[in-house]
Amino acid sequence: MEKDQIFILKDRGIIYISGGDEKEFLQNIVTNDINKVSDASSCFASLLTPQGKYLFDFIIIKHKQGYFLDCEKNQIDQLIDRLNIYKLNSKIEILNLSNEFEVAVISKEKFLTLENAKDIVGNTVKYNGDPVTLDPRSKNLGGRLIANLEKLNLSLKSLGLKSEDPKLTADWFVKAFNVEIISDRVRTFGDRFIETKAEGGMRIFISGTRDGEELNSADDDPHYGLEHFGFDTDDIDADIKRLVNMGAVHKEGPITVPSGMKIGYISAPGGIRIELIEPHLMS
Repeated sequence: MEKDQIFILKDRGIIYISGGDEKEFLQNIVTNDINKVSDASSCFASLLTPQGKYLFDFIIIKHKQGYFLDCEKNQIDQLIDRLNIYKLNSKIEILNLSNEFEVAVISKEKFLTLENAKDIVGNTVKYNGDPVTLDPRSKNLGGRLIANLEKLNLSLKSLGLKSEDPKLTADWFVKAFNVEIISDRVRTFGDRFIETKAEGGMRIFISGTRDGEELNSADDDPHYGLEHFGFDTDDIDADIKRLVNMGAVHKEGPITVPSGMKIGYISAPGGIRIELIEPHLMS
């Protein structure tokens, strides 16, 4: 994983346990010492049957007056049912917050740039009020951010691209990434301006040269500034071949990063550097 990349782990869900007795409740049922968990430290733990048979595992992260459980999304209902069995008369509230929070992973190098971050397994800090923890299983797995979806949705909404031939570039994006052309006009600046929308809702604006404007050549190799943007793919090898057959230039990869994700780079018509990302179903 490159330093400034962030990946959403769609296979992870979030349970929040609070109510007043949450510490004692977890201490009595999980395999790790809940006393290790604080605003500055997380832990990895499992839930077993009374006979010691493995059932579930999760990362426990302190948040406000309770605890987040970062767990497998496809097991979250079964885990909540099991937790409710042990609830008894405890003052406990168990909530599935997977529709409000996402789990994202960042590199260890990026984590260590955060305020108060330490190179210690499980070290936890706050970023915009949300917890970020250096994975308590291994530092090499990077940092895990439990992010409120409303905050994530305040992230990148649009991209502006310059092209010698805006229509050619826009048509290529339509075929390559199924974007939709919303409008196509000539602005008062004299440049052709095409607005497109990607499947995730992000707007991609593709424009030509304004009257009297002189532009530098495009740079589809690594460089300072905004270097590239990315699209997710289910099959990076197949998509690289598909896009090259459509006129893209294969620049780099695919390579498998330590987290298990695969990344590769192509150059789209117009010298636009694009990253392809095949997520790893990380548990």
